[in-house]
Amino acid sequence: MSNLQLDKHTYASLCALLDGRDEVKMCYETWATRLGATTVAIRHHHTNIITYTDDGHVYLNNGGWYTRTTMFRMARATGLPVRQKNWEWFVGDTPYENGMCVALAESTKREALV
Repeated sequence: MSNLQLDKHTYASLCALLDGRDEVKMCYETWATRLGATTVAIRHHHTNIITYTDDGHVYLNNGGWYTRTTMFRMARATGLPVRQKNWEWFVGDTPYENGMCVALAESTKREALV
């Protein structure tokens, strides 16, 4: 399965996808995972690359794997412009850091509140 089958997600949409389960496969080696009562994540291989909290925080973490697939999964699932230039990663114009908290677009935030 390709990145094209990975949709943009929010905390609410991942909870709906999980539907009470602890894990659901999304695409190749990529899973939606419940981490706790108020936290869900998208895990690629063994790394939670995107973590969503019920209060609207979204954290990115590549686990040290600066691969195209990880970058594309982050971009597709969050709708954010995650990109690489001269071997450095960026989220928009902000240099990427593991564990960084990012803001989703307003339309995505509204979805999470519904």
